[in-house]
Amino acid sequence: MIDLNISNTKFDKAKNIEIPKEYSFRMKSGIKEVDNLLGGGFVAGQTFTLAGTAGSGKTTLLLQLLEGFSTNGIRAAYISGEEPVHQLAFTSKRINTNNVLLANMSIIEDIFDEVVKNDFHIIILDSFPSITSRKGLKKVQLETYLANYITFMAKKTKTVVGTVLHCTKRGTYKGTTLFPHNVDSNFMFRRNKFDQSICEIEITKNRFGSTGTRNFRMKSNGIDFTLISEEEISKQQTK
Repeated sequence: MIDLNISNTKFDKAKNIEIPKEYSFRMKSGIKEVDNLLGGGFVAGQTFTLAGTAGSGKTTLLLQLLEGFSTNGIRAAYISGEEPVHQLAFTSKRINTNNVLLANMSIIEDIFDEVVKNDFHIIILDSFPSITSRKGLKKVQLETYLANYITFMAKKTKTVVGTVLHCTKRGTYKGTTLFPHNVDSNFMFRRNKFDQSICEIEITKNRFGSTGTRNFRMKSNGIDFTLISEEEISKQQTK
């Protein structure tokens, strides 16, 4: 039985506590501005959420991110409990992210069995509301179990795990904030209300680096990761 609780009741000075070696290395996507926003890249075992409204481009962003990792020799997979793989493949071909491994799965224990079997370094779970468990839990019990299980298994397998969340039109999380509080980093993805082709990536929480915002241009073949300056954003708002 896996103990999902954090339990370390022995007090010790910070200088005596051994820091995992993984904390000294960063997993880079090769997308310079995104890696910089993350503080140099992801740390092995890091968990994060990406939240945004329906149709904002979350899937496009994540597929491009995983393609960058795959190109760098990092084993990456997109696991969807919502969108069939043939639809994901259709999007992938449009935005040229053809190296990303795709699957439809929703049972969290089965997902991490595949993580171990395939030695994945980073996976995306799309989305949190679609994930279930073999334990047959419901509502709050299921949410609590999944939040603890995902973060525990990410650390145990040293796999970066990103999970998609949904937002209301007001920009707030749908459902509770239990899971966002559990993970290491929270991303918000939104479109500029004055220019819908401009997309904003904001890190609102990051235990392994700083927070901040980057703006890019969404095109028909995906996101152009050329940084858009704040001055250009201001010009759009004054038109």
